[in-house]
Amino acid sequence: MKKVILFSLALCLLAVPVNAKKPQLARSVWFLFEKVDNMKKQPNDSVVVSYKTILGNIWPNNPDEESFWPQPHIIMTIQNNTERVIYADLQQSFIVINGELYPLYIPTSEVKTQSSTSITGVNLGLVGVGSAGTTANTKIVHAERYVIIPGETKKSIDIPLTKWETSFVLNNKDGKIKLEPAGGNGETNPNSKYYCAAYHKLIQYFVNVGDVKNYEYDDNPMTLDMRLCYSFNDNMTPNYTNRSVYYTAHIVGSDYRKGGKFGNKIAIERATEFYPPFNEYLTSPRKLYFHFWTPEFMPKK
Repeated sequence: MKKVILFSLALCLLAVPVNAKKPQLARSVWFLFEKVDNMKKQPNDSVVVSYKTILGNIWPNNPDEESFWPQPHIIMTIQNNTERVIYADLQQSFIVINGELYPLYIPTSEVKTQSSTSITGVNLGLVGVGSAGTTANTKIVHAERYVIIPGETKKSIDIPLTKWETSFVLNNKDGKIKLEPAGGNGETNPNSKYYCAAYHKLIQYFVNVGDVKNYEYDDNPMTLDMRLCYSFNDNMTPNYTNRSVYYTAHIVGSDYRKGGKFGNKIAIERATEFYPPFNEYLTSPRKLYFHFWTPEFMPKK
């Protein structure tokens, strides 16, 4: 009898791997960043540069629509506590991502055209006679190289990750943050309500739903090194560089569906379930986050 029981237990143990649930690749992946204090530079205690991140929205013409593909943005805020004017030169200011230099100033122009149609005519009984004319106003918007911050004020600069129109390879070569061009899978007409702006998606095979991966500075998948060049003179002489460095301390893999619902709110709820301190990274001034979806159908390795 004892042999029969032991044999049955052995069969059960052998069956466990067969019936175990297969790990599910995370569709929602969060990069949680922490600040490196011993690498910061603050030349003037009265000029404080701080950062935060937001999810962003790839539907520029429909801001109330929840973005299926999040577009990470970095918000840089320059607080001028002096009585002097500060001149920030974005051409000499950079974000260094995984050792690659990306300037905050890109000398581009954007052409915006607004059209309107007017109809004039005379009503002759049952017959309408008239004419229609269309006028267009064209406005050219140039990217600003210099940002001026008067004394005792602050200025925020919105920096979308898509600004440099490039993809990023992770430090550990385990994945790639791939840029999808404007239009993507959405409407390609810029005037459409559902026009889809450029966005990034994560191609990866190392994060499953429920995973919490921890990293040290010397071995982390994504490092953000932000440098702002400023001066108290409009000729930028002398100038100073404020520096802040963040590294990926944790990666949380979750999903974006629960109970028939899906979206960013569900992704946040699920990430908090797997990693309770998660909300600190959404609100703390010393912590940042990036959020990426992974494609539903991943390309082959």
